[in-house]
Amino acid sequence: MWGDATLIVVPATLIGQWQRECKTFLRDDAWDILIYPTTDSEKAAWWKNVYATSTSAHRIIIASHTVSAFRLSRTAVPT
Repeated sequence: MWGDATLIVVPATLIGQWQRECKTFLRDDAWDILIYPTTDSEKAAWWKNVYATSTSAHRIIIASHTVSAFRLSRTAVPT
């Protein structure tokens, strides 16, 4: 599940800009642009309700640089 995603880590203030840039320069039907949540309470649901239901063959995950690498590791992905 994790192998088909590209992770972009940016300061929280630039997440919206990166999302707009991706939508501007990438074909809509080729990529899903997903914003990784910053609050712990939203993260488990995000993997199930957002990431797992993404229909594109390719995904870009935009995350704040304050999210730790551990929380984005494969061990954090529910099975």
